[in-house]
Amino acid sequence: VCGFDPRTQPDSLHEHQPVLELVAGMLSAVLDADTIATTSARELELARRASQTDPLTALHNRRGWDQYLLTEEQRYRRFGDQACVIVIDLDQLKNVNDTHGHAAGDHLMRRTARVLTAGVRTGDVVARLGGDEFGIIAVGASPAQTEDLVTRLEDALQRAGIEACVGYAPYLPATGFPGAWDTA
Repeated sequence: VCGFDPRTQPDSLHEHQPVLELVAGMLSAVLDADTIATTSARELELARRASQTDPLTALHNRRGWDQYLLTEEQRYRRFGDQACVIVIDLDQLKNVNDTHGHAAGDHLMRRTARVLTAGVRTGDVVARLGGDEFGIIAVGASPAQTEDLVTRLEDALQRAGIEACVGYAPYLPATGFPGAWDTA
């Protein structure tokens, strides 16, 4: 606690010093506790993000994908929004790993992630779901819009020299995202 007054204060003011020190100590303790809580919350958020992100591609991993679908499923059912699920499975990852080594396979995965991320629309969700499999939620897309998106993605993958199988299916309220995933 700090104060300024150009006039000289009475000596009796010193008797309040223990109370001022107590209040200052309490304020410091509150500030320290708040700083610790803020740091902990930030670390928890970073850990949550890390647990939902594929370290190789920086895309959502399977946990992040599943969490997104769980959160969005209710909203899609409630509002009847359109969406399509796109599944991309690389054809040659095992061959690349066996022939050129895992570093080359990792490079293929990162390159695929860049091609897919560059090819989707703003708001679409891209994930690496494991091994050589990627998933995309084409948010708000009709089947016709998704067909156009899939064609663009297939062309981009081909131009990048990436062999892949691509499937897609619309989100239907009756079967939800799991049904679209199975169909795709």
